Amino acid sequence: MLAIPPALDRLYDTLLERKGVAAEYRPHYRKWLRFYWDFCHKYNVEPTDRQSFPVFREKLRTKNQSEAQITQAYHAISLYYETIGSDRPAHGGASCAVRCATGR
Repeated sequence: MLAIPPALDRLYDTLLERKGVAAEYRPHYRKWLRFYWDFCHKYNVEPTDRQSFPVFREKLRTKNQSEAQITQAYHAISLYYETIGSDRPAHGGASCAVRCATGR
């Protein structure tokens, strides 16, 4: 499994705390982000494109994840998108902050 780039990891942790995600749930959120990150790189899906999550969600369903787990994964990945500022068009250029944080 690929490691999350350290700069992105720090940004994500800060956002989890700022958004009030309870400490006992943060490891689960980090797990979903790692799974998503790995999935995107394995299947050549752009991790900064919000439209890539539905493909990931379907993969979770094929792995028999519960709807509660998929909902938690969705929230975790939504916070990741917020971390990187992915409110941009799906195929637009990444900002310097996104390129630096994601290594792309």
